[in-house]
Amino acid sequence: MTFFQRLKDALTQYFYAKRIGKARPRHEFVSLQQAKKVGILIHIHFFNLRYAKQITDFITRLEKEGKQVIIIELNTRNTADSVFGDQKLCVFLTKKYFNWLKIPDHYATSRINKHHLDVLIDLDTSEKPYARFLSGLSNAKTRVGIYREGLDEYYDLMVSMDPNLLPQELLHNIEHFLNLLKK
Repeated sequence: MTFFQRLKDALTQYFYAKRIGKARPRHEFVSLQQAKKVGILIHIHFFNLRYAKQITDFITRLEKEGKQVIIIELNTRNTADSVFGDQKLCVFLTKKYFNWLKIPDHYATSRINKHHLDVLIDLDTSEKPYARFLSGLSNAKTRVGIYREGLDEYYDLMVSMDPNLLPQELLHNIEHFLNLLKK
């Protein structure tokens, strides 16, 4: 790792810690059955469009159970095409809402936090920090992400994922672990 990369990483951690120190919400563990508002964060740049149907089916099932589902679509490519834009509640964020350290600006976090989510499910499988910073700065009561070493400060619950796992199996595992949180 070069000196400049180490410096950038240190600055990123410093500014993120400063933001989270001011905005750290009180987190609770809410099961998926108890949740009324569920956010699903998808990083389109690292999303396989073949899996859109499985995620749409999951969203439809949650809505049939009476939950309000908010899709948070993150696109860091130069193109600004929305995949889930036809959904009633969709927050579409592009690279312009992030600073050079990949930390979201206040506008991006406020667009998510205004929904007061009970559960935020981050389906981003990439190593890029955009989605994890959004999750970490959200005011969701329970933040769920895919397990990666050293990301405990961003999520309340992390689910281990096999790289060959299909999205419906991943969503089933997330749902299973979230429902274990019943009070």
